This record gives sequence, C-alpha cells and structure tokens, in this order.
Amino acid sequence: MRRSAAIFASLLVLSGAMTWAQTCTLATATTAATSGNQHVFDLVNLTANRVRVTRIDSFLTTGAGDVQIWMVTCGGTQVGKTNQPGLWTQVANFPGVVGLGNTGITVLPNLPSPIDLPPGPTGVYIFRTTGSTNYDSTVANPVGTSLYNDGVLEIQSGFAIGTNFPAALPTLGRNWRGAVHYDCMSPGPPTPSDYQLNQPGAGFVIDGVAGGACSPTIVNKPVFTCAAVTPATGTIAISSNLIAFPWDVAISGSTLLPASGGGLTLPDGQVINVNIGMPLSFLNGFLGANWPGFGIPGVTTSTLSFGYSLSTQTDMAFQAFFVDPSAASGIRLSQAAELHVNITAPSTSVPITLADNATFSLNITTAPNCWENGIPFFGTNYSIMHVLSNGRVMFGAAGNTTAAPTVALFASNNPSVGLWTDHNPALAGGAVTATNVGGGIIRVDYSMRYAGELAGPLNTYGIEFDIVNGTVKIDGLMGVLPNPQGTGGGLFSATADSMLLGISRGNTGATTPAATTFTNMGGGLAANATDMWYDFYAAVNPGQGLCNSLVGAPLTSITFTPSVSFAPNYDWAGM
Repeated sequence: MRRSAAIFASLLVLSGAMTWAQTCTLATATTAATSGNQHVFDLVNLTANRVRVTRIDSFLTTGAGDVQIWMVTCGGTQVGKTNQPGLWTQVANFPGVVGLGNTGITVLPNLPSPIDLPPGPTGVYIFRTTGSTNYDSTVANPVGTSLYNDGVLEIQSGFAIGTNFPAALPTLGRNWRGAVHYDCMSPGPPTPSDYQLNQPGAGFVIDGVAGGACSPTIVNKPVFTCAAVTPATGTIAISSNLIAFPWDVAISGSTLLPASGGGLTLPDGQVINVNIGMPLSFLNGFLGANWPGFGIPGVTTSTLSFGYSLSTQTDMAFQAFFVDPSAASGIRLSQAAELHVNITAPSTSVPITLADNATFSLNITTAPNCWENGIPFFGTNYSIMHVLSNGRVMFGAAGNTTAAPTVALFASNNPSVGLWTDHNPALAGGAVTATNVGGGIIRVDYSMRYAGELAGPLNTYGIEFDIVNGTVKIDGLMGVLPNPQGTGGGLFSATADSMLLGISRGNTGATTPAATTFTNMGGGLAANATDMWYDFYAAVNPGQGLCNSLVGAPLTSITFTPSVSFAPNYDWAGM
C-alpha cells in the first residue's frame, strides 16, 4: 500500500515561477451617468490564467462617504448571491472618499491586497455608506450582457440595489461606470488552486457535486434511523476522453488536503488532494486491473457510473487519475471528493418559514422527520400536514390560504383545525415551529403578529395532535389577542380581521350548524358525523374583535376527542 502511494507521489514537482508585467486598464464609458444605487456586476477573466486586479475606480455621487468593495469568495458569478453575505469577501474599505459626481470617474486607492481573479466570472459589489454609486440607467441591458472587454477582462451588466450589502431586491439591467486596473501578464502564471478541478481528461463526481478551486468537494449524506433504516444512496461517476489509457481511483480514509496545506502540485498546476501520507487503496489495484491499457471498461463510453447504498457511518476521500502521455506530468487528475455518510437521528423540531398568506407542507413519515406513521384526522390517516400562515393546519392538500375567514370557506376548504385570522408570521419576531414531542404527540406552535402589526405583543397559541388517542387540541388560547392590535401601523382591514376558531372535516362532507361558544370546563357531544365545531367573529368596522369563546372567560384550550357515536366527528371539552 505504501509502495503504491510512493509511486503516485513520485510524479510530483513544484510549480514554476511567476512573472508580472505593466499595469493595464479596462474602463467603461465616461459620459455622464445617472445617479443610482449600490452596484453589483460580474467582472469576467477571459483568459485561462489568473489576472491580478490592483485597483477599482468608480463613478460616485458628490459628497464624502466610505466606499466598500466586496467580491464573491474565490470567484463565481454574483447572480443569486446578493442576499448571501457568507459567499462574499470584503476586499477594500476606503473611508471618507469624496465623489466627483457625473464629471468623471472617482479615483480610489489601490486595493489593500491585489486580487487574483480565476478564469470566468467574479462578482463585484461596490457601495457607499452614504450617497450612491452611479450607473447608466438609460439602457436596461439583461444581466450578464457583455459591456466592455479588452480580451483579458470583461465588464458585464449587473444589478442596482437600494440598500447596502446584503440586499435581496435588485433592480435588473444596470450598467456600472468605472475602471478596473490589473497587471498585464507576459507570460501569465497558472491559476492558483488549492483544489483540483475536473477536466475533460479526468472527471469524478459524487451525486453530481462539483467543487471549486478554493473549497473542497464534500458530500454529506444522512442515514436516518427511522422505523426502517433509510440508507444513503447516490451515484459516483467517473469520466474521461482518454478511453484507451489506464485509469484508477485513489481512496483514502482521511480528509482532503489543499495545495497550501499539504496537498501536492504537479508541474502543470494539477493538485493531488488525497492525503498520500495516509494508507491508500486503489479501485483498480493501482492501474493493475487495466494495464497496459483498456481504458474505462466498455471502451466505447467515456463515463462509468456506480450506484451506492450505505447504511453505516462512512468517511472516504476519492481522486481519479488517468495515464496521459501528452501531459507534462504523465497523468490527468480529477477533482477530489469526500463522501461522509452520517448516522442521523430524526429531527425533533422543524422551524417553519412562512411568508404572508402561505403554506408549508411537512411530511412526518419520511426522512428527515420520521416522526410517526401519520396523523389521524376525521377518520383518515395523513402523512403530510400543511401549516398555513393564517393559523390553521390543513390536511389532504394545502388548499385556501386567504386571510379572511368565513364559515362557508371553513366547510368547503380541505379538512383543517386552528385559529383562522389575518396573521403574518414573516413580520418581526414571528416564529412557527413543528415539534415531535414524543409519545405520539406532534405540535405546531405559532408566535406571530397580525398583518400590518410592526410592533407590540405577539399572538401565540398551539395546535396539538395525539397520534395514539386521535385527539386534537388547540391550546395556549390565553395568548390570543384582539385583532387588530393597532400598534406599529396595524389597521382595521374589514373581513380580514374576522376570526374563526374550530375544527372541520371540510370538503370531505362538513355541514354548518350554528356557532358554538367554547368555554372553560364546558363541553359538547357530536350530534352527527358531519357538523363542524366552530366559533366565528365577523369583523365590524371599526374596532378590535375576538371570537366569543375568547372574550372574558379564561379559556386556555379546546380538546377534540373522536366521537364514539358519530365517527369520524369529534366531541369537545374546554379548559
């Protein structure tokens, strides 16, 4: 084993020296630009080598303000990343810069450290703490349109954003104004790389995951210990255009090593990232299974795929290599990849993100939850519960998410239970959580504001399902506030401020008797299999309102127990 690793390592030498030439500049048009917002765009390296950027100037509005420049870490397009600060690195912060306005490009200091752009796009984000950058708003080019290039770099159309980083709501198609200064290359050095990338001569992917030059390729898969173990499954694919040459895959039990941290670099810039200081095994016995060379089994194909199914803890690292006499090092290397299969207990709590008037569907029977085999509701066992932002849990299908409750809709919607009124859990402080309490108990807990309430107290209560006994409970009702609260901008909104409390089999056959006032220590028996239990407050303009059940008397919970006489309906008891 050690001898094979030594043979693999004997191919390695250090990379060659690097040389740099004079400064070059790629500038945009210098005609007057329209004052705009913070700007994001892609700066594209059109070469196969790295390009060292030393300074970025920009059109800036008049007045003084700090200028910050951020770039996508290790390269990559800015598209889809404006609200993900973890993907960006601040490369400069220049305090008190005085902008020239529309009279010309404002010259900024050199970057504190030059930035070596890898081939391809790198997102750039420029903004000021006061004032704005400028852009040409007269032409709304699609994002990614090539605006200026000199054969080395390209400036593309990007976004204008109304707030400083991070921001989620860009205005599309804005053209940044400025200049990028970089060191001309003669000859250009290879792109610095901590991790080898796939190439036509050598490809290796697990579940289609491709890594980056500065981040390892890591695939984490869970094995859930549900009632029946759910194994981790997937596909490993090996590819090459070197069909007639030997190949192999080095396998290690240790983590990958970056070139700057123990990995080894070939003369042509390829990086061995598997740890050759640890024992290695080889898929083909270090080329022995296909030497002197039949290439990938099957000969006529350039891709070989393996399916895997693992049910135990597994930690392995892989890197494929192919013999290539035309390569300076004699081989082609694929990306290296770690595969970790982790024994994972089912989750016990799921935070639910809900926009206004929206639904979150949660399957409680499959991984990663594996909570129970279903929730019994009006005689039917459901594997999925739909959590609605307006206060209900619904079954069968997500159904109606309107903010304004009515008795007719409660009967015609899909089966549901809860406190239905105009909530908005997306407002500050809002939280909705589903929890597997244990012992067959599953809960959904709401803590949220009424729509339009930007301040003031939160409205809280919960819905609980007992899988063993089949009961359904609405509890925490002392935390239900009149709607609206009228704080922080909350306004009366007519029927949307109506409120409906109860349980209904909905479109599986619900009928609508008169409303019920649920009371502490009170109760009721089902009169038939179809009548729904409900209390309804019809909003009256103007003023706050609550269901009668929640006015005055200290009602804390309502428990609905399956009816013995009139299944699948429920009896109720209040506390």
